[in-house]
Amino acid sequence: MAKKAIHAALNDLSKRELEAFCSFLIDRKEEPRIRRNAIEDKSIIQITDKIFSAFTENRAIDVVVDILKEIDCNEVAKELEESWAKQSKGTTAPIPPGAPAPHVEVREPKGAAASVPGIAFVKQHRTKLIDRVTAISSILDMLLENGAIKHEAYSMVRIKPTNPEKMRELYVYLQNDKAKQMFYEALEEHEEFLLEELHVK
Repeated sequence: MAKKAIHAALNDLSKRELEAFCSFLIDRKEEPRIRRNAIEDKSIIQITDKIFSAFTENRAIDVVVDILKEIDCNEVAKELEESWAKQSKGTTAPIPPGAPAPHVEVREPKGAAASVPGIAFVKQHRTKLIDRVTAISSILDMLLENGAIKHEAYSMVRIKPTNPEKMRELYVYLQNDKAKQMFYEALEEHEEFLLEELHVK
């Protein structure tokens, strides 16, 4: 059931979002890790199978949800969480009398990312930033110079015809918190008045 839910979630992603998902999955530092050649240029079914060969059922859901949130596919992540919650509800076997209660793992926020205002701002105001950022060329230059994006991402964003399309594409490549924080710093430098307005709201 979990495999079906994950397959459906990945199937909802655009091509760029799926590429970002796979890139982030490969870059995970925690074990077990998945090698690039195991999922690169593979179908969604093959990627799902590889995830399940690497992780337990519940862990696979957690990993996929975390990565979806990191690449700002929050709606897909939410749908996956809700779908899995419905599927798993009521499937847990009753605890025999006198048996110890099962251990419940409390998941801490990863690192200090949740407390970094810039990262939260970039996630919270995604739609407004996509619609209103205009200094995209300067922001792209700063991100490239500081290693937040690669040349391929730089080129893919530049070729989009409109600013909103450029911004939407850029968000696909903001794959980790370091890149999001650098994007925020670029906004501080090149979109100062927009940031002030959004912070007031």
